[in-house]
Amino acid sequence: MKLQPSLWTPFPVSRGDRPYKKIGNPTRALYPSDLMSALHRLKRSIQGWHRLLLLFAGLLLVAALVTVIYAGDSTRRSMEQVNHTYRVIAEIQGVSATLRVAESEQRGYLITAGEGYRDAFQRAREGLGNQLLALKELVADNPRQTERANMLMSLAVERLRELNATGETAKRRSFASLQNILTDESEVRVMSEIRAIVGEMVAAEQVLLDQRKQEMTNELKFATTVTVLFAGLALAIGLQAFVFMRRAMIAMDREARLVDDKEKAESSDREKSEFLANMSHEIRTPMNAVLGFAELLSGIVTSPKQRHYVDAINTSGRAMLSLINDILDLSKIEAGRVDLVAKPVSIRAQFNEISNIFGEQAETRGLQFVTQIDDTVPPALVFDPVRLRQILFNVVGNALKFTKEGSVRLSASTRLTETDETKVTLYITVTDTGIGIPSENHAMIFEPFRQVDQGPDRAFGGTGLGLSITRRLTDLLGGRVELESEPGRGTTFRFAFPGVPISAALPDADQALISNEDFNQIRPSRILVADDVALNRELISGYLEGTRHQVMLASNGTDALTLARHHHPDIVLLDIRMPDLNGREVRDQLKADETTSHIPLLAVTASSMMSEELQLRDVFDGYIRKPLTRSVLYRELSQLLPPAADSGAAPDPDLETKPAEPERAAPTPAWTELLAYLRTCAEDPWPLLVKTMGIREMTTFARNIRDRARQAECPPVATYAEELLSHTECFRIAAAETTLKAFPKVVANLAAQVESPSS
Repeated sequence: MKLQPSLWTPFPVSRGDRPYKKIGNPTRALYPSDLMSALHRLKRSIQGWHRLLLLFAGLLLVAALVTVIYAGDSTRRSMEQVNHTYRVIAEIQGVSATLRVAESEQRGYLITAGEGYRDAFQRAREGLGNQLLALKELVADNPRQTERANMLMSLAVERLRELNATGETAKRRSFASLQNILTDESEVRVMSEIRAIVGEMVAAEQVLLDQRKQEMTNELKFATTVTVLFAGLALAIGLQAFVFMRRAMIAMDREARLVDDKEKAESSDREKSEFLANMSHEIRTPMNAVLGFAELLSGIVTSPKQRHYVDAINTSGRAMLSLINDILDLSKIEAGRVDLVAKPVSIRAQFNEISNIFGEQAETRGLQFVTQIDDTVPPALVFDPVRLRQILFNVVGNALKFTKEGSVRLSASTRLTETDETKVTLYITVTDTGIGIPSENHAMIFEPFRQVDQGPDRAFGGTGLGLSITRRLTDLLGGRVELESEPGRGTTFRFAFPGVPISAALPDADQALISNEDFNQIRPSRILVADDVALNRELISGYLEGTRHQVMLASNGTDALTLARHHHPDIVLLDIRMPDLNGREVRDQLKADETTSHIPLLAVTASSMMSEELQLRDVFDGYIRKPLTRSVLYRELSQLLPPAADSGAAPDPDLETKPAEPERAAPTPAWTELLAYLRTCAEDPWPLLVKTMGIREMTTFARNIRDRARQAECPPVATYAEELLSHTECFRIAAAETTLKAFPKVVANLAAQVESPSS
């Protein structure tokens, strides 16, 4: 039957739709938070930039220092050149002055004929020679001045020679001729040329002096400017780097605190998940007994009133188990630990299963439950059947719960992907004629633990987790969900899952739970059950009671190893969490022993962690999660044990009808130490326990005695401790009190065995 267009309008598929998340077998979608690492990397990057800025500022300071040093050196050279120029000028002027002195002294000699003037002339003559040589050395780096110095030296020598000759002549002539000598034109000419050369040299040096002073001034200005500029830039960059680093560090510290708070919150979420997992294990263990024994009672009781009580226990227990599962599913989703396993799925088979489960409930309440699947839906799709079933359970269950009259309709259709004909978009709708939801509450109902307050309709109850889990599972599967609802006009949930691959292989045949399991259809076998909780052992014994199978019970891993090696059972059911040797350790030892390595091992656990389940399935031959039911136990045993060749065959004579126990050992020296310990316990704390009957204290008392008895390999005392521990764990107060009061008798019996002459 095709889906009616009025009941379903497909979602428009736009390019902006979120792509379908591929899921493997099995894969885990984990999104770890590495924000702290990113912040650390960013912090190191900022510190690197800070160091780079400081390095740049340091380089500017070095450049400024180099500039200062260069300017100082340049100024020093300029000062040396200026001083050199001053010295040249001084030498030139000194030469001129010495010539004038020599000429003056010679004239004084000519006038007075005094020998003092003659001696002074000679000294001036000698000094002038030294001055001319010094001047020539000073101007050696200046060719033009050197040329002038040579000319000056020639004229000075010529003038001195003339003055000297004049003095010699004056001695032989009369005084009347002195005027002619002094006014000789040749002498006047030489002195004029000397003065002219001296003027040129002084003028040239003055020009050099002005140039060098200007160069020194410019260099000082440049050095000062560059130094101030570089130093200012370095200071500004240094301050900027400091301010930038300080602000960055403050921001980084703030971000680090935020990330730290986020990690603490995530750690809290992880601790919450671990707590929920542990809580699940602790609750599932007693729930295993509650639901299991209720199932056993349902097949025994005949009174309608008693059956009503048993049904109430079953209903309440399964409601509690459903609540635990919802809380755990939500915690797993929040922690990102939901495993998606894709395999061929038949949508028609899924809908038939939903119809079988909810059809009778709908019929009982006078509702019509209709399923419709469009012809476009392929025979099989690659999808996660467990999560799809969970979504349908939540939504259809809600629809039936909030619908008083009318109908609930479940429909499905598909549409091929335009770009890939091997994939489709899967559309699923759930429509009811129930009480409806106000528009302002549409978003709220998908939040955890939130429900719409419908006044008297709050009697519908529930935890408010179903739709929250549905929304998150839909997101994980790459789909989306839309809601249409109005008060009094019903509710419609529309799901769209784009990019679902079409499966070429048909899904595996559904292994539906068999309602009337007959364990005798399995070949008569020895079945060893190892569990530290007595109720769990009794439950499995109850399921197998009246069958042709022998059940052997072990309360710990050590006893399980002993029984397995002595009796070689056909299968071993191992509880994973046991006090001395856990199920994994027992499994390793059995597989390592050639005589027991062939025995199939079935893991039985109350753990709800998917990661642990995957590990156990890898190393064990089978897996059962508590609380187990008769049908689950039958299914697992039928898969690991061969079927009976003849269901009416007589039981195997080798199989005993009573639970086997480990062989008892003879008294050993360790029993003497155990006896001393028991006598100490008889004095303290046993008298106080008899008066107070504290459950926790009695449990500790029983475990301590059991552990000591196992170490001493004393089965009688160990059996007594196991019995007491079983009573305390099951809260059988009267039986625990009777067993506890029998403790002195146990001590006396052990003393009789240890201290008897035969021992």
